[in-house]
Amino acid sequence: MTLIEPQRNGQHSSTTLEDDAAKRQVVIDIVDEFSIYTALNQAKDIALDLKFNNVQVNEIEIAVSELVTNIIKHGGGKGQVRFIFKAENAEILEIEVEDWGKGIDDFFLALEDGYSSGGGGLGGGLPAINRLMDSFKLVSRPGSGASFYATKKVQNKSADPGPQWRFSVYSGPLESEKENGDGYFIKKRGNKSYVFLIDGLGHGIDAHHATQKALRHLENIYHWPEKDIIDVLHQKLSSTRGIVIGLMIVSDEEDTLRFTGIGNIAGYIIGKNSASFLNYSGIVGSNVRKFKTFEYPVESDSVLVLHTDGIKGEWSKSFDRHWDGNLQQFAHKIFTEYSRAADDSSIIVGCKK
Repeated sequence: MTLIEPQRNGQHSSTTLEDDAAKRQVVIDIVDEFSIYTALNQAKDIALDLKFNNVQVNEIEIAVSELVTNIIKHGGGKGQVRFIFKAENAEILEIEVEDWGKGIDDFFLALEDGYSSGGGGLGGGLPAINRLMDSFKLVSRPGSGASFYATKKVQNKSADPGPQWRFSVYSGPLESEKENGDGYFIKKRGNKSYVFLIDGLGHGIDAHHATQKALRHLENIYHWPEKDIIDVLHQKLSSTRGIVIGLMIVSDEEDTLRFTGIGNIAGYIIGKNSASFLNYSGIVGSNVRKFKTFEYPVESDSVLVLHTDGIKGEWSKSFDRHWDGNLQQFAHKIFTEYSRAADDSSIIVGCKK
């Protein structure tokens, strides 16, 4: 559920916190990009303490990452994150994030996947939060910043499903463009993770439009057989310039991975059974002659990587230097060091935890 409230004359809220014996509040000041990792570590620790299951912990981490990155890229670079929960027997985690930037002018546009307000930030961040959290509220103060409120309810407190696939994403538009032509869709259904990475042909508004149309359809068909998904997208995107797509399906309980790729979406398994994913040439919505879904063996300690052609392939040569087990840090490093200046860039990284 999304509740959006424009606040035209709101004043900057105080950062002073009142003590409440019934609740605990953990406050983190955001001062630079390294604050992302502080906030992520705190979010994970709190979520685990509150007995969120592994899937929910991952969802909370992604939401916090997107919110803090939004502060760094679009919120003036300074802000604050507050985690609020009951001191005992907490059932709900509240996350409040405040920035002191220029605010958000178009709320509904900001909630479209792939949208960026400029500055090379994460496209798709706010809609990702909207999907992952139980509630999401945005209050904008034009000219003085924005506040975000999200909640997550604990589910299956006594159940521990064991190691599960978890993913982190970093995506941004070409520096000269406002709209991101790339997009991603990650959804958990049962013990399977469905991971899509999309690149609209070219960049700019037309690429953005094609990607958004694909993402809207995926909301309803992501769990269909791969061939049916591609066939539907190919038909529905015929009026656009088209997309290239990588679709990966991986199960927490199986040792195989399925990948379907059309166009130049690069995919890798790094580990005991290292592999580069095979894909077919073509453009979904314009020219798809044939394609096939491939299966690959995957180990529990494997690292999975998908990226668009906006990321240079040279990153794989320095994997050992960059990988330290932290998904968000790894995605950030690869995006920062290997993004092409002349294209939209996106990377999805996954591992089992």
